Amino acid sequence: VIVQLSVNDFEMKIQSGIVLVDVGAEWCPPCKKMEPVIHQLQNELTDKFKLVKVDGGIDIEVMKHIKADALPTFVI
Repeated sequence: VIVQLSVNDFEMKIQSGIVLVDVGAEWCPPCKKMEPVIHQLQNELTDKFKLVKVDGGIDIEVMKHIKADALPTFVI
């Protein structure tokens, strides 16, 4: 069973510091193209930001909450 990320849990994850929210999906070709870029950012700026992934195919309530209506969407 795949559990949807709740808006409350999402809000807890983005409470402190600089957070990059990556809204994507496994089936999304542009999202797949962005994966190496995100990994490079994580490697180069390890201590500068936290990455929070939102699954655009599952976490529908979170997507509505942050007004993400396209994949991929990135929010800082």
